[in-house]
Amino acid sequence: MPIGRAIPPAETRIPWTAIFNAFTRPAGNFKDELSNYLDVDHCILGESARALLFKLLETRKTQDGGQRDEVVIPGYTCYSVAASIVKAGLKINVYDLDPATLQPDFNSLRDATSEKTLAIIFQHLFGIPTSGYEFKKLAQETGVAVIEDAAQALGGSIDTHHLGTIGDFGFYSFGRGKPLPIGGGGALIGKNNDILSELEMKVSKQGYFSLLSTALTQIMSKPSIYWLPEMLPLGLGETIFDTGFDTSAMQSVVQNLAENSMDTLDDLNAHRRDIAKTYEEAFDDDCVIPIPEGGSAVYTRFPLMATKPGPLPG
Repeated sequence: MPIGRAIPPAETRIPWTAIFNAFTRPAGNFKDELSNYLDVDHCILGESARALLFKLLETRKTQDGGQRDEVVIPGYTCYSVAASIVKAGLKINVYDLDPATLQPDFNSLRDATSEKTLAIIFQHLFGIPTSGYEFKKLAQETGVAVIEDAAQALGGSIDTHHLGTIGDFGFYSFGRGKPLPIGGGGALIGKNNDILSELEMKVSKQGYFSLLSTALTQIMSKPSIYWLPEMLPLGLGETIFDTGFDTSAMQSVVQNLAENSMDTLDDLNAHRRDIAKTYEEAFDDDCVIPIPEGGSAVYTRFPLMATKPGPLPG
């Protein structure tokens, strides 16, 4: 790649004051701050969202006694979701999404759900809200758990509900390119505190290396020098299915960084929505994914359709 300006594919902007304060200030209580923001009673912090999803599924499988061994997920989703399921020793089944809206096809969802289904996962892909009503209805009929993938959706809402708080459980990611891009970590919330209390996550390290990596990313993601890391064999942009990820707790220094960055979240999301409006005005309606009524998107990415999708078969 020639030397020049290059736009990084994922947002990494957080205040330098937040990074500095994470080094210098004693640990606060990010759990409480996030719980208050989401208006929930409790949350668990982990090394990553996939670590928390793995722990949740593993606990659910143990409690179920191995009677049900399948997790139903969207056919188009993040590879980390599948990796968490496989790591928990469970099988994957998939349901379709409408290619014009990225919303679930509920006929396909019902076909994919059976007496072997332990949990159903629905997502807010690209921060675009998905209504959880049909998922909750199906869960009441079948007794399965509904897990909400809000990894890309912290700060979004639908029908006045925070995305991530609609299902039985919801998880968030704070990795690079997420709504709160502190470079790593995740959170899990749920309506069943008995299950959450069983999810033991042990801290394996302080997290100073992660904090230094986040600081370096702030520098190297500038368009004027991003061409340099793109030329190096760093694996940028690679999508790797890997079940060997760490399952420890969120590092204390990273919690500091998250707490010091939380007051920027709403401003970051407002900025993303402003940019989205510019794109919406610039492209034909057929190219733009619609937002469900009553929804407020986050737009960690702004998806565009290259061509108008046809109807789903059947």
